[in-house]
Amino acid sequence: MLIQMQVMRKIYLTLCLLLAVAFPALAQNFNVTFQVDMSTVAVIADTVSVAGNFQMAAGFPSDWTPGATVLTDANTDGVYDLTVQIPAGTYEYKFLNGAAWGTDEGVPGACQVNNNRSITVSGDVTIPVVCFGSCVACPTVVDTTEVTFQVDMRYRTIEPMVTVAGDFQGDVPGAGWSDWTPGITALSDSNNDSIYTLTVRLPAGTYAYKYINGTAWGQDESVPSGCAVNNNRELIVSGTTPIVIPVHCFASCASACTPPLPPVNVTFRVNMANEIVSANGVFVAGSFQNPAWVKDTLEMLNGSGGSIYQYTAAIVPGEYQFKYYNGDNGDPDGESADFLALGCGASNGIGGFNRVLNIVGRTTDTILPIYDFNSCNIIAAGIDDEANATTFNVYPNPFSTSTIVELNRWERTAYDLRLISVTGQVVLDRKGLRTNRTEITREGLQSGMYFLELRDTKGRATTQKIIVQ
Repeated sequence: MLIQMQVMRKIYLTLCLLLAVAFPALAQNFNVTFQVDMSTVAVIADTVSVAGNFQMAAGFPSDWTPGATVLTDANTDGVYDLTVQIPAGTYEYKFLNGAAWGTDEGVPGACQVNNNRSITVSGDVTIPVVCFGSCVACPTVVDTTEVTFQVDMRYRTIEPMVTVAGDFQGDVPGAGWSDWTPGITALSDSNNDSIYTLTVRLPAGTYAYKYINGTAWGQDESVPSGCAVNNNRELIVSGTTPIVIPVHCFASCASACTPPLPPVNVTFRVNMANEIVSANGVFVAGSFQNPAWVKDTLEMLNGSGGSIYQYTAAIVPGEYQFKYYNGDNGDPDGESADFLALGCGASNGIGGFNRVLNIVGRTTDTILPIYDFNSCNIIAAGIDDEANATTFNVYPNPFSTSTIVELNRWERTAYDLRLISVTGQVVLDRKGLRTNRTEITREGLQSGMYFLELRDTKGRATTQKIIVQ
């Protein structure tokens, strides 16, 4: 009997050992509490969840399943939590502002492992509270200033709403917006005066922004160079006094919109002699289009079969940016030169550069200079038909105070004289001249290169470069 009891005891101990080895989780589950502070974002559909490779161990159907493991905020303090029981080990996870991928947080590099958060469990643990998308707790108090955006949309068709986008969006407490996202930060016109406004609170800082007549890029305004910083508007927030940004007309530096001038014909021209022209064609695109920057619709043609490609578009006078494209799908970004440094363009605000078209106040058709593709090198400007046209000499050239224009004419008819900047802006316009000699003074002219155009009553024109020192 004693031997039998000893045998039974050995069998019992062996079974216990086998069970311990085979089912260690039965004896080693620990309480793990996840916590995340959502007070700085707008919670999507009142759902905050966590996903990771701990879920199956905690009794959920599968790992990395968004929306299955939901946190709650019982005391409405903005901190969502959830306690699960899982075995010892190292796990990866991340929080989601919602129940689907795409709402998951971006874990900063300082606290991420494989783009996720990580926890090593060796006993009961309450993971310290972190701010959603951050390595640390949310600030308890954020000093903000009330800021009101205003834009005048008179004489425009609203499509279908007016919005604003910029690097301020992610800093609006509780909004849950992402920076530079069009269509989510809407302005309203409560009194139907065409002035659209939006009031938010922002921490101190310097912000860039622009208005959008719609909900997508391509409907955004082209901010004129006179009030632009890197192609955007700029806002500086400091102190606690509420800021009301002065009203600006959409796509203008003016404080109020005026009736738009009728469109004028603008002829774009580019020399492709140094390029292998794409079989898809040569195109021009810019902020003058609606929607803007559609790069495969305005195809330029070389009617004479030469290297000069051109396209004429009817454009409402204003200031715009544009560039040329050698092909469509094969040339996704178009010209890549630093047109700002080269002297015929401006920054696009996102690290690149565009050409500038300035036809503010223009009431006559415009023929732009012929530029080499991807260059500010000009080979001709404003030429319609030089054959039998009036010729002239300019001296001195370059000049610092004044210069003389002396004509050689075969016909004694009147002529028009225009001085055109390299961006196509007419800075001097004299009509109906009949003398063979006229003087141009430096007054009001900035240093640089200009094109002097003479056009007779038959529409024939000839152009010459002049330099103002």
